Amino acid sequence: LPETVELFGLGFCFRGLQNGRIAIPIHNLSGELVAYVGRAVRPEDEKAEKYKLPAGFKKLLEVYNLHRQPTGLDKLIIVESPISVWHLYQAGLAKVVALQGSVLGPRQATLIGGRLSASAKILIGLDADGAGQKGGEACLARLGQRFWVKRLDLTAWGGKPHRIAAADLEKTFVF
Repeated sequence: LPETVELFGLGFCFRGLQNGRIAIPIHNLSGELVAYVGRAVRPEDEKAEKYKLPAGFKKLLEVYNLHRQPTGLDKLIIVESPISVWHLYQAGLAKVVALQGSVLGPRQATLIGGRLSASAKILIGLDADGAGQKGGEACLARLGQRFWVKRLDLTAWGGKPHRIAAADLEKTFVF
């Protein structure tokens, strides 16, 4: 949707490192632009490198869309990819962030924890593949020490949050 493209600052790149890819702006917690990550759109590019990161960018140091979340959040959904953030946002779920992969780094855990209230509830919606399963367990272990955390089983939707039908979103993302 045009509103989603505008809010997240998405564009299609025609030159440079991200040529032929969707350019996804990555912001730090303060809202400063720190990188553009390129998402492949053609299946042949996706097989080689689905996401292209600029040199020196370390995705484990940032959480996608966290800068839009207010301090003191009572609920948060954590997914792997920006695509899932966009899908859930379009369905009316704005309290969503992405790890930019299946690994929750120590700094990411600290950043997320800093945005949450002491009684916050977290839904982990990582992909249902092996990496997502392992990452989900690590999220439970790390974030579950301080917060109520629930992992979602996404196998019914091809293992990815952005494949969940709009009619199923509300009953899937129950805190």
